[in-house]
Amino acid sequence: MYIKEVIIDSKLSDRFWTKVHKTDWCWEWTGITDTRGYGRIRVQRNKKREEYLAHRVAYSLTYGAIPAGKYVCHDCDNPRCVNPRHLFITTAQGNSIDRNRKGRNVDNSGENHGRAKLNWRLVTEIRKAREMGLTQRALSRIYGVTRTATRYAIMEKTWRE
Repeated sequence: MYIKEVIIDSKLSDRFWTKVHKTDWCWEWTGITDTRGYGRIRVQRNKKREEYLAHRVAYSLTYGAIPAGKYVCHDCDNPRCVNPRHLFITTAQGNSIDRNRKGRNVDNSGENHGRAKLNWRLVTEIRKAREMGLTQRALSRIYGVTRTATRYAIMEKTWRE
């Protein structure tokens, strides 16, 4: 999805720029966005719906085709921005280096994970209770998590220090 080739046609081109609010700096995408804030545009082709990242479309409309497997990244770090002057081509590794250099490498492990049901205090309780003889099944019921989550916490497959 993220590195899919953008197929430009007049229908896409015409619709695209009507969904852009231009300012002196970033050109904000006003259409739909994903959960991370990146603009999306949908196109119907041959009875098939395609969806593209808006900044990739902006790059393609301005500079031409994006090389296969390459990423289009933002200098401005604004996921809604489609200003071609703020976009550059890189590799997956280059994208990671850019993210880390800009301090956007988020730690989503442990209780920082958005869907975590446990925290360190509960994991410590689970491990102590298991040592005292409670079964993984009983612990999973007590703490409201799956048996797999309980087993992984006990075995330190997850929740490692």
